[in-house]
Amino acid sequence: MYRSLIGIYLINAAFSFKERNRRVNVFPITLGPYGSNLSNVIKVIGPLMHQLDGATELMINGEKTMVCAFTIAYIGDMPQQNENASFLS
Repeated sequence: MYRSLIGIYLINAAFSFKERNRRVNVFPITLGPYGSNLSNVIKVIGPLMHQLDGATELMINGEKTMVCAFTIAYIGDMPQQNENASFLS
């Protein structure tokens, strides 16, 4: 059975156009059912994004690393993203 999903992705805005469009630089944050309200999906991931916005310490490869990733815009379920990530649109 085929079911549609809403995808929320993290894409680094500092990359050039070519780098932003590489599949390796598109990070899926979450998937939600297509029939759900996007604001409900954002409400669920909001606390995580708020924590990253203010900088948080993460353990990466056994090293403590300070990470700060502020949100410029929320984008999701866009045909170009689906094509870049090899998802059906």
